[in-house]
Amino acid sequence: MLYPLRLALFLLLAVPPCWTLRTRIAELITLPSGTRCRDDSGTERGDGDVWSTSNVCDRNRCHEGVFLNYVIKYGCRKLTEQENPDSVNCRPVSDDSQAFPDCCPKLQCDSFVPDSVTIAPCRDKATTFACTFWATHNGCLPPSPYYNFTSNYCALSCGYVRTGGRTPNCL
Repeated sequence: MLYPLRLALFLLLAVPPCWTLRTRIAELITLPSGTRCRDDSGTERGDGDVWSTSNVCDRNRCHEGVFLNYVIKYGCRKLTEQENPDSVNCRPVSDDSQAFPDCCPKLQCDSFVPDSVTIAPCRDKATTFACTFWATHNGCLPPSPYYNFTSNYCALSCGYVRTGGRTPNCL
């Protein structure tokens, strides 16, 4: 009875939950009775061994117990739509040259450089979610790499609009 409790406590403390904002998730793979841990090439692994699967951004750890053997497989979680406020200019990018978890996808956004200077209407042209996100994450300030985007697409949310008058970014 003590062993399942220790396992549950270990998983609670050592394995990040799936709803976390971290880039990884964990899966517990219970092995059939008497089965040893093996990597994707069939090599037998011992208790505490750590390995990555070929061509996959993950990390596997073997645990051999008295009654049960199991593998904890750490992998990358997918970025949700809500985490990408600007799907036109931003996309998830992985770095396969890095080891786990640095190989997991991260949001990368293009620098937006307008072709010409145009006066934007005093409204948001991007989605409300995108403009609110960038406005609350300092994307509206000139040192931000997103300033060109927000000044053209988030005039209202970024406060480029003055009541009763014009600003350089508004009609």
